[in-house]
Amino acid sequence: SAAGGCGGAALSICESLGCSADAVVGSEHKAAFLRSRFPGGWQPRILVRTTPREYASQIGAMDTQYDVVLDSLGGSYFSAALDR
Repeated sequence: SAAGGCGGAALSICESLGCSADAVVGSEHKAAFLRSRFPGGWQPRILVRTTPREYASQIGAMDTQYDVVLDSLGGSYFSAALDR
C-alpha cells in the first residue's frame, strides 16, 4: 500500500524530487490518510484498488506509462501495473 512505510517513503522521495506519482491503496480510509499526509501543493494521484481483474481496468483507464513500479503485493496486481 502506498499508505504503508515503504510506500510513504517512496512518495516522500517523489515529492522532494518533484516527480509525479500514482499511489495505490486498498481502501478509502488509506486514501484519506495519504491526502492528509501530503497537504501542500504536491499530491500523488490516488487509486483505490479493487479486485485484480478490475484493478487492471482501473490502471488502464489512468492512461499512464510508468518508469518505476514499486509494489509489495506482487502477483496479478504487479503485472497489471508493470504492463503499463
